[in-house]
Amino acid sequence: MMEVDVEDLKRFLESKIASLKKEVEIYEYLLSVVEAGGTQGLKSTKGTVEYIKSSRGEALAEILYTPPIMRVVAKKKLQLPQPHLNALHRLLDGERNVGKVEYEISVDSDVLKEVLLKNVNDDLTYSRLRSGIGAILEMVPR
Repeated sequence: MMEVDVEDLKRFLESKIASLKKEVEIYEYLLSVVEAGGTQGLKSTKGTVEYIKSSRGEALAEILYTPPIMRVVAKKKLQLPQPHLNALHRLLDGERNVGKVEYEISVDSDVLKEVLLKNVNDDLTYSRLRSGIGAILEMVPR
């Protein structure tokens, strides 16, 4: 009979759970795109998945981008102090004024859940948002 190392089994199960959670997030994102009427974009535009990482290399958030929709989903518990939330609003308000970007920030008891951005239509806007949001999230105390 084959012996199973409990630690190996635990690591395998944790890895599988993380993989399935990521898959569920992707399906939820696709559903939100369909519900937003973005099915034409899905036929002609490839989506990208990137990560905002800390200086230590840990994933802070996942960026799901299928133009014109960009979702930034927190991967860690990121408690946003008010000054950081204000900085995020200022960044996004600036993009709203310049490029007509619409946004929603989902926060639960000061913990960032998601930032949904609409009308992100070009790579320059995407890069500015990714860099700005990344800089703000990197400053969040952990």
